[in-house]
Amino acid sequence: MHTTTCKSQPNYEKIYNHYAATCGLHFCDASMISLKYFQNNLTNLGSVCPACHCNDCILNTNCCPDFGLLHHREKCMNDVIYNPYNLLSDVYFSVIDKCPPNTPPKIRNICEKETDLIQNLTLVPVTSQNRTTYRNVYCGQCHGETDLEPWTIDINCQKFADFNFLSSFEEIAETIKVKMCTVRYVQQNANNKALPCNRVTDNLIGRCNMTGTWSSYDMDIDWACDHFQLPFDKYKSIFCLMCNPPLPDLYMDIVSTCNITDDSTKVLENACEMYQQSNVTFPFKNIFCYLCNRYDDKDKYNDINGYVSTLFEGDRMVYRMEQLMFRNDFLTPYLSYQSDKPNTDFKLGNRLNSSYEFFDDGRQVNVANLMTLYSLAYGPNLCGIYNTGPKTLVPYCSCHETCISHHTCCVDFELDQLLDCLDGNTVSGICRYTDEGMNSSCEKRGELMYDLPVSRTDTKNHYKNIFCALCADNKFNFPMRFPVKPFAQDFFHPWDIEITCAISNPLPIYYQLSMTDIFKSATRRNCDIKFKPARGKAALCDDKTIMINSCNVSGTWSHLDADVLWACEKLNTTFMTNFRGFRNVFCTLCNPGVPLQPIPPPTTTTETINRVPGICISCISSAGVVTTFRALF
Repeated sequence: MHTTTCKSQPNYEKIYNHYAATCGLHFCDASMISLKYFQNNLTNLGSVCPACHCNDCILNTNCCPDFGLLHHREKCMNDVIYNPYNLLSDVYFSVIDKCPPNTPPKIRNICEKETDLIQNLTLVPVTSQNRTTYRNVYCGQCHGETDLEPWTIDINCQKFADFNFLSSFEEIAETIKVKMCTVRYVQQNANNKALPCNRVTDNLIGRCNMTGTWSSYDMDIDWACDHFQLPFDKYKSIFCLMCNPPLPDLYMDIVSTCNITDDSTKVLENACEMYQQSNVTFPFKNIFCYLCNRYDDKDKYNDINGYVSTLFEGDRMVYRMEQLMFRNDFLTPYLSYQSDKPNTDFKLGNRLNSSYEFFDDGRQVNVANLMTLYSLAYGPNLCGIYNTGPKTLVPYCSCHETCISHHTCCVDFELDQLLDCLDGNTVSGICRYTDEGMNSSCEKRGELMYDLPVSRTDTKNHYKNIFCALCADNKFNFPMRFPVKPFAQDFFHPWDIEITCAISNPLPIYYQLSMTDIFKSATRRNCDIKFKPARGKAALCDDKTIMINSCNVSGTWSHLDADVLWACEKLNTTFMTNFRGFRNVFCTLCNPGVPLQPIPPPTTTTETINRVPGICISCISSAGVVTTFRALF
């Protein structure tokens, strides 16, 4: 058991029990320390915390706390002691640069004081037979070392320099600076090689209460954060997370009991009960309560898999969840549960040519009239979805779902698909089937599975949620309660998620059972939540500057039409947006005489237009639509 008689020294027993409650029983020699509860079969359990080691790990960012904390006087030192450009090498070694408390002041001062280049040339590192390296011989002496091997110095200059005739270290130091030399410490004896280490990363949270969320000061945790390095996400160690804790969710209770499953044992349940509450493992009392409430995987969420990372940007914390995939054992049961809810009837629907009804303050918009007015101005470049007569001739625009990726959709196709712009990308937010249960789930918002957009893995087609995807894609026209496991999680992947919170209100993300729980917590804290497709899957919306976003800006619109007014000022769509300087193409109908911006370069469509010599296709009327002179030219 590690004890100390000096009151200024930390309480190791207290620190180790805090670590056990947060990370589990991962120590080098647990039999030598005092723990509230210990069983050998608990040492092999998984942990949210990073793995730790006990050999050659000093300052190598992977020591277990009972080993690393006892070597806290060691620091990571670079072998370069001077470079004209202040450049360092990739070689770092562990050194002790502090003396024990009872050391005579003279020796302590020479061991620990700040030094310049001249002193660094004389006070070289020394290494003992057990591979312990000291900053200089005086640091070795104050630790009772007598058999020490000094290092040598290597000098490499950019300009020719001759040190043979220099008589003092002052002259050597001056020549090093003039000749632009690099000076390194070199160990000669390979048998007692100094222990390597990794330098402390500069961008880690390495001090207590940087977030302002630590409500109860603890001297021992403060000391452990300052002296121990085993990076935990963006924190120098788990101790630095303990003193920069996430705030608990006031809507959730602390889980202090086990959900007994096949993976749970009485030993785990005892540990859950006996260890104190950790301020890091929320909503669970401690790591053991967390582990015994999981069903299988100990280090992944139970609904969506992916990579979760944390970034600190000034006074904000950004949580990124990327490369997401639905878990195989989650999506099918979830969809089945949704279909079995009371008053919900998911059934196979019939594909509709036009079913979505738009309303403007209670008045149903006459979409057929809107399409007629559009054709009068721009010709019959429509799919004919809202026409009462036969469909148009093959238009210049596209009526195939691939048009979403190419920005070539016809106006009525876009209306029919209810394409929208979500966080800069095009998504479809309507079910094209008669099934009311499916449509209602597609249109719902306020929960992760309703708000989380998904993408087809083989296209750039995006949908507002998994329900919209399943009922809008021809491949998945089947009842919800039918097996979807072989299809849905293979063909649809969730978008990446980015959650931004104030640094004073961090999220408890590490000990949650699901991303759904994280989403709920972020929503309650009013964090900013954004979604975006995976890398390479973007289908960007037009982001050009809009010059005109309302009707009759010109004052020359003499024929008021309520449908056109609604479409210009209230309709939220994607490819119609920013039509040559206007909010959408319908704004051109209610602003006659206003010049259009130049036409952008043509985009190749996915459909072939059959042309007959001498005939202008855009001049042909169809389904009762009469083409005007404006369309002829």
